[in-house]
Amino acid sequence: MQTQSNHSLGTFLFKYRGQIPVVLFILAIFFIYNTNYALFTESQTLALKAASILISTLGFIIRFHVIGFSKPGTSGRNRTKQVADALNTTGLYSITRNPLYLGNFMIWLGLVCYCLNAYFILTFLILFFLLYIPIIKAEEAFLTQKFKSQYLDWKNNTPAFLPNLLKYKACKHPFKLNEVLRREYSGFMACVVAFVYAELLMLFFSENLKHFPFHLLYVLVVAAVITFLLRTLKKRGVL
Repeated sequence: MQTQSNHSLGTFLFKYRGQIPVVLFILAIFFIYNTNYALFTESQTLALKAASILISTLGFIIRFHVIGFSKPGTSGRNRTKQVADALNTTGLYSITRNPLYLGNFMIWLGLVCYCLNAYFILTFLILFFLLYIPIIKAEEAFLTQKFKSQYLDWKNNTPAFLPNLLKYKACKHPFKLNEVLRREYSGFMACVVAFVYAELLMLFFSENLKHFPFHLLYVLVVAAVITFLLRTLKKRGVL
């Protein structure tokens, strides 16, 4: 009964996992409001923010690698149910069973670190694993039922989350850049909006928002143009 309950929870969270970042947007207001940014020097703030952006960038690189090298029918953006016609066991899937979730983790960790609040980081870590462990368990149950010993052999030799670089096996099929561009533009735009949102909150609550920071508007415009172009190319079948 407990296993069935956990599977149902994992399936529910899997279906609505795209809404999980909304929780971080709401929590950011509370944690940024309660952060004393005067404790950081300007150079410390810039260094920490740059490191945070690099963490998120690494998350996108992980996702780009996974999506670009994935075989058809393995890593779709399915929302309503588990779907898999084949197993991915090479590339980043040879060093961790959940590289896409690892990529998400890095992207969101960078966004949370950008707010410069240790309690926000700790809260994010707890929430992430509380939400994603049931999702991973539900996916594992589905894959075990569908692929049986093939999946279990790979599962027993591959870490669940933290990658083991020594186990890396190169992909035999080519990297598909068009697949990355058609699938990741919305996530890219959402990440840019999130960083701008955090920066505006930090400026507002620290009383440094004396005039609108137009450099942030420029960033949003550039990201929006890139997103619009990629979305248009996708709709026209170019990507």
